[in-house]
Amino acid sequence: MIGVKNKIFAIEGEWNDNLRKKETIKSSLTLLEEVSNINHIYRKVNTVVGLVGYLKESKKMPYQEYDIIFLAFHGTRYDIEMSKNNYISIKDLADNCNGWFNEKHIHFSSCAVGLDPKRLEYFKEVTGAASVSGYKKTIDFFESSIFDMVLLQKLTEYSRMGSLDNYLKSKFKYLYNKLGFKMIYN
Repeated sequence: MIGVKNKIFAIEGEWNDNLRKKETIKSSLTLLEEVSNINHIYRKVNTVVGLVGYLKESKKMPYQEYDIIFLAFHGTRYDIEMSKNNYISIKDLADNCNGWFNEKHIHFSSCAVGLDPKRLEYFKEVTGAASVSGYKKTIDFFESSIFDMVLLQKLTEYSRMGSLDNYLKSKFKYLYNKLGFKMIYN
């Protein structure tokens, strides 16, 4: 285990049409920064243009050192949704981000995006990512937030994704299975 990654570029969609609801990944990112010294950039988007724009921005020199891309959205086996009726397929997102994520680690904290591993494999291949992960099942926000924090923290420690996947599978077996965690790596 080598500490090689310690910066997260996080983008989150709208979780609810009710503006009084306060669900957000931001508190998880703050905890990771305060406890594990993992720096982050956090942005919220509600359009495909906004998402692709921030991902394009992540390629620029000041942000290239952010080697974990954390995408938190509603999802299906085919796409992610930024807000009601505003979605993009995993394939189209990969095509929009062709070659952008060389050796970066991408995590989709979204329901069902890992249900068809071929979509995640395509995303990894087209974007050049070192790994792509997500969930195969409908996920609970709180439980997935706990698992996300463990995953993001452990990504900063592990250089071999197979070892990380095995660690998560053995030490966090309940959530790993309940959420249907799936990681694609070489």
